[in-house]
Amino acid sequence: MNEGDLSSPEATISGYIECLKKGDLSGIKARYYPETIQYTLRGPSVIREYDITNKRTFTQKEVDNWNKVASRPRAQVGDVQMEVREIIQDSTWMFSYVLRNINDGWKLISHSGWSMD
Repeated sequence: MNEGDLSSPEATISGYIECLKKGDLSGIKARYYPETIQYTLRGPSVIREYDITNKRTFTQKEVDNWNKVASRPRAQVGDVQMEVREIIQDSTWMFSYVLRNINDGWKLISHSGWSMD
């Protein structure tokens, strides 16, 4: 898959993870909206594997629920939330990514992660 591909949420996540593996900060920022996001990358990440475990498209009800508990970014109808399990070195992590279709390309607008170990 082309790591510059933003044609779907899955393509954006795939390219983002490839950039993490390479330690490519500019590639990571190119997948975020806004691209001026503060992001610290100490070097390449040792992501051995990943899989998307859940995907949902926000309806108005989900937007209302999200916006009650998360002040930023404000969710919009059509945003996509993806739950991704990543094996980083020898640890299992879960990440929640929220993506939005901006100018015909899917960009990350939010992410959070937690250890499963």
